[in-house]
Amino acid sequence: MKNLSKWFNQLWYQSPAPPLWLKGAAKCYALGQQLNCHLQLKKRPTKSLLPTIVIGNLTVGGTGKTPLVIALCHALQTQGIRAGVIMRGYQARCHPFPYLVQANDNAQWIGDEAALILKNTQAPIVLSPNRNQGIQQLAEQQLCDVVISDDGLQHYAMPRQMEIAVVDGSRGFGNHQLLPAGPLREPLSRLHHVDMIVVNGQLNPSLNQQLLSYKKPVFRMTLNPKHIYPLNHSQPLMAQSIAAFAGIGNPERFFNTLKHLDIVFKPYIFKDHHQYRAKDFEISESCIIMTEKDAVKCLDLTEKPIYVLPIEASLSKHFWENLFNHSLLNALSTL
Repeated sequence: MKNLSKWFNQLWYQSPAPPLWLKGAAKCYALGQQLNCHLQLKKRPTKSLLPTIVIGNLTVGGTGKTPLVIALCHALQTQGIRAGVIMRGYQARCHPFPYLVQANDNAQWIGDEAALILKNTQAPIVLSPNRNQGIQQLAEQQLCDVVISDDGLQHYAMPRQMEIAVVDGSRGFGNHQLLPAGPLREPLSRLHHVDMIVVNGQLNPSLNQQLLSYKKPVFRMTLNPKHIYPLNHSQPLMAQSIAAFAGIGNPERFFNTLKHLDIVFKPYIFKDHHQYRAKDFEISESCIIMTEKDAVKCLDLTEKPIYVLPIEASLSKHFWENLFNHSLLNALSTL
């Protein structure tokens, strides 16, 4: 599975053109995607139970949606607006859906992304593959003023008042092909219909020019490292043999951050949302450093010292002004 994932990533982001058979499969995918969009739109309620902001992406893999969700929750809370979050609940073991996350739920029960958002925001979170059921539960229990959907651009049955598309600045849209010939879940023309585009990382001139052609506000987001902290002990990080674990959508971003911090390490790459087990820690290195998303699943799995590098999304003042000037949030902030 790891080799297959590596092959696809090389094909999507490095090869000049995918093979013809994958292009044929992509045409079938496009037809299925269009049909699914049509059927979901027919199911969309005519009225929203709660105003909803969708944070999503067009490509498979990690682009930085969850850090943006956390930053948005904090910004809304600062303005006195109660934010609630709905998520699919990928790899969550909780049941039945929709499931309202509880304060003592662990990452194995609710999934790593929900656990990370809960840890950082304390916002009410509902998990459900059916996003409308999640919104309904938040509305019926009067838990929030506005809903943030972590992912959901492609969930057309869900009403929304604002859409923010997140783009990986280093990888962009790869070869611009639809799955499986490329990394795109939807055609790039989908960007004509979003409200804002947020680029995670460096915005190179070529990508910037491409995004500007969609005539939408484009903003840059940086994921800044915060202080490294110990997870299962109390010792500061020392200069010793260090393993870096990354079970995220784009592990190279994490490894590059460590390099910029002058940390020498041996990289270990796991699939996104990897469920860690004790045997994963049977390595020669004396300690491990990992992302906060990984760490929420690893507290009791090893006696080896684990260190955590948290990150924080940073966006320009212009982004926040644009966001709160949107009719949705402008109306909420005046209540």
